[in-house]
Amino acid sequence: MADGAVFLAVDLGAGSGRIIAGLMLGGRLSLEEVYRFENEPFEEGGNLYWDFEKLWAGVVEGLRLSVVRYGAESICSIGVDTWGVDYGFIDKNGKLLGKIRHYRDPRTKNMYEDLEKRVSKDVIFEKTGIQFMNINTLPQMRAEVKNPDSLLPLADQFLMVPDLINLSLTGQAFCERTNASTTQFYNPIKKDWSRTLFEALALPLDVAPKFVSPGTDLGIVKASIRDQTGLSSETRVVTVGAHDTASAVA
Repeated sequence: MADGAVFLAVDLGAGSGRIIAGLMLGGRLSLEEVYRFENEPFEEGGNLYWDFEKLWAGVVEGLRLSVVRYGAESICSIGVDTWGVDYGFIDKNGKLLGKIRHYRDPRTKNMYEDLEKRVSKDVIFEKTGIQFMNINTLPQMRAEVKNPDSLLPLADQFLMVPDLINLSLTGQAFCERTNASTTQFYNPIKKDWSRTLFEALALPLDVAPKFVSPGTDLGIVKASIRDQTGLSSETRVVTVGAHDTASAVA
């Protein structure tokens, strides 16, 4: 059991996930690793995917072990960060549609060349300030639009990976701004999605989620997750810099 408040960080990287507890010990902030698990992609049909079910199971187990170690009443809040650029589609009920593609999936090959027929690289950089990498969400989403088997027509929204974890914890669907910047279609000056780039992608703007900033209280953990983990009804989920690099810099 902890003597005071405990704050949990769900830190998910491209190779592993961790649950880290922050607490005050002897007047000093102490960080303790509660749980670590692997996060590995898998190949199917020549494409590369993330195993989101396994990733989510690791998060739930880490939260459960945190309750065992510190006690449910001590855990005040949970914050989630992950790697950038990757996303999934959800339906109107918040259910994840299909599998999440890995940023190294080969589908993005030649997508920048395809986009240049619709918008110049100068305009892309002017709108976003982001370097050109095939892993970015921009070429991923262009590949999505061009794929006749895409789940995009069935989607209510797309959400980035940390936002999918927050959705699973709370039922709230939002996109945290620091991670939105990794998409290469977020305009940091206007603090909004770039309509110019959505048009260039031929991506309907209504699939774009609304934003939240770091420090936003998303509410309490869902009852179903409390049942699985033992977390208290007082434990809240609060957004952090959802891109892991943003949280590291902060």
